[in-house]
Amino acid sequence: MKKVILISFVLIVFGFNSGKAQGFDQGSLTAGLSAGQSLGVLYSFQAEFGLTDKIGLGADVSYTTDEPLYVTYKLMGYLLTGSYHFKPQSNFDPFAKVGVGYFNWTHDQLLLQDTPKHKPGIGGLVQVGCHYYLSDLFALKFVAGYPYYIGVGISFRIL
Repeated sequence: MKKVILISFVLIVFGFNSGKAQGFDQGSLTAGLSAGQSLGVLYSFQAEFGLTDKIGLGADVSYTTDEPLYVTYKLMGYLLTGSYHFKPQSNFDPFAKVGVGYFNWTHDQLLLQDTPKHKPGIGGLVQVGCHYYLSDLFALKFVAGYPYYIGVGISFRIL
């Protein structure tokens, strides 16, 4: 984990010195995969379309688990998202993202006296992060936010 943090820091620092246009843009379509830490290990798929050179509209699908005493909760999140890119068309592309969607919690078993800790329902997402474009088509992604706390991933530019 220390190596991931160190590599992330180095890439972010070098990203500030790069001005080559590669990043997010109007009409661009990106898709990506992330893994991170939430209540348990989080896996997520994201897609985003550039409405303008700074504003994107997208969708996220995520999976994680929570394992308190004697029960395993599983979460599937389906969200529509909007994002604002602070340095579009740059190798280093910081962004802020909000979303709303449905969180489907399931559990394997509860003791008779227990009530569910998590219930399905509508929820939101608030996130900050950055893309670091290594080429015109490929980027590393770093994110932090709620309800998914921290994650790293990759993004591919399709259009």
